[in-house]
Amino acid sequence: MPRNRTPAKKRRGKRGNPAGKGRPTPGRPNVNIDDVLVAAHHEMSSLNLEQAAKLYTSAASLLRMGQSPTLGIRQRHLLHVLEKLAEIKVGSGDQEGAMKHLTEALTVLEAEYSAGTNKDLFYFETKSTFVMYLGQLCSEEKALEAYQAGIQCLETCIKLVEQQSADDDDMEEDTAAAAAAVMSTDDDDNENANTTNDKAPTNKQRLMEFKQQLSGAYCTAAELYLTDLCFADQAEQHCESLLQRALEIKDDTTNQPFLDALQTMASLRLSQQGKQHEAVGYMLQAFQGMQKGCDALASLVGLTTSKQKSDDDEEALELKEVEAASNLPEFEFRCQSAKLLLECAGLEETSTKDQDLCTQAAISILGSLLAQNDEVIEIWYLTGCAFCATTTASRGSKIDDSARYYLTRAMEMLMDTQKSVKEQQQYADDDEEDELEEQLEELACQIEDVQAKLDELGPGGDDDDEDDDGADEADEEANASAMEE
Repeated sequence: MPRNRTPAKKRRGKRGNPAGKGRPTPGRPNVNIDDVLVAAHHEMSSLNLEQAAKLYTSAASLLRMGQSPTLGIRQRHLLHVLEKLAEIKVGSGDQEGAMKHLTEALTVLEAEYSAGTNKDLFYFETKSTFVMYLGQLCSEEKALEAYQAGIQCLETCIKLVEQQSADDDDMEEDTAAAAAAVMSTDDDDNENANTTNDKAPTNKQRLMEFKQQLSGAYCTAAELYLTDLCFADQAEQHCESLLQRALEIKDDTTNQPFLDALQTMASLRLSQQGKQHEAVGYMLQAFQGMQKGCDALASLVGLTTSKQKSDDDEEALELKEVEAASNLPEFEFRCQSAKLLLECAGLEETSTKDQDLCTQAAISILGSLLAQNDEVIEIWYLTGCAFCATTTASRGSKIDDSARYYLTRAMEMLMDTQKSVKEQQQYADDDEEDELEEQLEELACQIEDVQAKLDELGPGGDDDDEDDDGADEADEEANASAMEE
């Protein structure tokens, strides 16, 4: 007797008919690229770089296979992913891997605009980002070539934004009328639209950003002639020319050059025999651009160049200058500023007045750095050096006490670090042993240097038991004494 067979309609599950509906096609996983990008961003924000790299690598593969709604969106996503992968590679020390991702990103960008598409602001801005990044990973001529390409892109960005601003001015009345019509239709939409408009940068803001980036690009290229290309033909002249261009770019809010241009020019002048005294003016001008913010933060640790001592001190200086403090240059930039100011103060050509101005400026900057992070040994050491550099006419016991306080703290931190490194040596392998030994040698030199400065200052007062409780007060009084002419 024949067996009953399942009707043919119900046996078709393995050939892609209704029973197999919803199954992923082999080779094309059913993955939402947006979900992958969100997950990668989360891991990146959580500093889980290994997992972030895996997710971004997966996203790049999906995007290369066409996993995105349209070609344009796919390419934009891929540019973002490749940039993030380059960041991760740099963080892990793999510069060649980072350069590979950036080179691919440039290829993708050029491909997007190769089919007769007009090159717009996005193209030039994105290309400038990638080539400047590449320049930082290269050296000598290759780095210079990348920076020059970035400069050209940024110059074009400025022209495009200026043209857009001119066009917007011509259409201002029509735009205002249209906006008013939209606002009157729906209060909720109006609120959302206002929120979006508030967050979108204006042409004026974009122009300022590009100007600052262009100034920085000129400075970055100029610094090559102070380092990698210092022996190139006419290196000094090329460096000077680039910095003069940087100085010509003005901050619209102050009508002054940007800080990096002033500071880099100061570095050049300090390297030139017969022109070193010119560095003083550039550095003091640079400090003026960040003085409010530095004073605001420095006041938190009792260090400030401000002479404002009044009855309304209840409203602290840092609260008055919150915006200035939030717009300060980065930590490393300010640390370099303080070093250059101290170098200027030590020049033989520097007058007593300018010497004090330089040390006062350095103290304010270093105070802002201590307020931001008080665990960096170098900042404590430099602050002690700044008080030591105060001229004899402005010095007093309080100044010496402050110098001693900061140098002593630097010494304590160095000793703690030395002890920690010695403990690590007990469990280190051969490769780690060599590295730790180098650290110990460097620490020994630093300890010797700090001790020499402490010996120059001599012993402190007899009120050692009050040092900790009155440290902040002593620092503030000492700094106030340094500010007096």
